[in-house]
Amino acid sequence: MKKNLKVLVLGGTGLVGNELINLMLKDETISSITSLVRSPKGINHPKLNEEIIDFEEFENIAHYFEKKDIVFCCLGTTIKKVKGDKMLFRKVDLEYPVKACKTALEKKVKHFIMISSLGADSNSPFFYNQVKGECENRVKAIGGGKGFNS
Repeated sequence: MKKNLKVLVLGGTGLVGNELINLMLKDETISSITSLVRSPKGINHPKLNEEIIDFEEFENIAHYFEKKDIVFCCLGTTIKKVKGDKMLFRKVDLEYPVKACKTALEKKVKHFIMISSLGADSNSPFFYNQVKGECENRVKAIGGGKGFNS
């Protein structure tokens, strides 16, 4: 495996993203991790750079995708956290990951890895699974569904 991988993480303060960062900090093939966050986790490590950003201004964060080997998109919320606001839920769990995928492709990132959900299905009778399934479908369609592998 290639050494000196440069990684970008979106959603690094959540359950999955936090665990992912902890694992990558121990991985000798990864030289740097940039984590885009709304509020800092406060981890002090020479490989980790936390950048406080506003996901509402996505066009202003595109430069963080430059010269990255891998982008991990761990963005997600719950209906409870957004106080039942389905539009806000869709923004976090659908719009932001799709924008991240498009940006990764534009910036020639080699690999885009998105955390989704078991049961994701755009035809599901459950809102959460519908949104996750729609997101998966839209991400797969970006770049003709060919992925990012060089």
